Parts: sequence; structure tokens; C-alpha cells
Amino acid sequence: MQATADKMKEIGGKRFRIVKNGLDEVGVASFISALTQQNNELTSKLEHLGALTKLAESTVVEAENQAKSIMAQAEEEAKGRAASIIATAEEQAKTEGDKIIAESKQRAEELVQATVALAERQAKEALKNAEARAGEVKRGAEEEASRIVAGATEDAKKEAMVVAKQANQLLMRSRKMAEREIAEKFKKICDELLSSVSDNKE
Repeated sequence: MQATADKMKEIGGKRFRIVKNGLDEVGVASFISALTQQNNELTSKLEHLGALTKLAESTVVEAENQAKSIMAQAEEEAKGRAASIIATAEEQAKTEGDKIIAESKQRAEELVQATVALAERQAKEALKNAEARAGEVKRGAEEEASRIVAGATEDAKKEAMVVAKQANQLLMRSRKMAEREIAEKFKKICDELLSSVSDNKE
């Protein structure tokens, strides 16, 4: 009896005592209960692991969606900022260009006005000098004629008339020379003025 009680049998890593009618029922029941509990624990862990897996997958999907949304928003903001920067740069370039054009136009107008004023002064000075020279020639001729007339006899008066005539002719020639000289200088000034204005336009 004692020999039978001492007999043992190992099943699934668990040692069971062999009794008269087979394996010890208490040991088998205890083993089955332990296996059931282990199975329940494993099932609970698997369910928890499945929930964590679904949560991780959902988190990944949500993160991807958020990343796409953030990227799209960042791209729109970048496009808007780039458009704003380009528009500002274009406006600044237009303003600066208009300013440069206005300054250039003003400088050109000032240069034209200064050139015209200089030409007018030179023309007036040339005319004044020509008139002064013509007056000197006329006065000299008249004085000469007066001296000849005053100191001459009646016969000399005729000669004085000739001299006066010659003096008048000389005066006319002098005036024509002066007028020609004035016209040439004025034409030269006008040509220089037109050339300067043409260069400024180019």
C-alpha cells in the first residue's frame, strides 16, 4: 500500500502521485485549475496586447494625419509668405524705379534749363559785344567825317561827302559783318544746345 502511494508520474512537467484507481484526483484538479488560471491570464494579456496594438496603430494613423495636416498648413503659410515677400519686393522695386526715373527726369530738365540759360547769356553777350563794336566803328567814322568837314574848304566839302558816303558804306559792311558774326555764334550755340538735349534723351 505504501509502495503504491509512493509511485509518481510526471505529465506536462507536473508530477502526479499514483493511487489505486489511477492519478490523484486532487492533484489533477489542482493542475487543471492552475492551467485554467494561466490560460485566463494569457487570454487577458493577449486582449490587452491587442488593445495596445490597435491603440498604437490608431496613434500612428492619427500622427500621420496630423503630420500631413501640419505639412499642408506649413506649405500654405510658406506660399502665402513667399507671395507676400514677392509682392513687397515688387512694390519696393517699382517705387525705387519710379523714384530713379523721376530723379533722372528732374536732372535732365535742370540740365536743359541750365544749358538754355547759358546759351541765352552767351547770345546776349555776343550781341552786346557786336553792337558795341559796331557803335565804335560808327562813332569813329562820324568823328573822322566831322573833322574832315570842319577843316576842309568848299572843295573839301565834296570830298567830305565822299568820305561820309564811304563811312556809311563801311558802317553798313561793319553792321553786316557784326550781324553775320552774331548769327553764326547764335547758330553754334543752338546746335550745341540741341546736341546736348539729344544726348540727354538717349
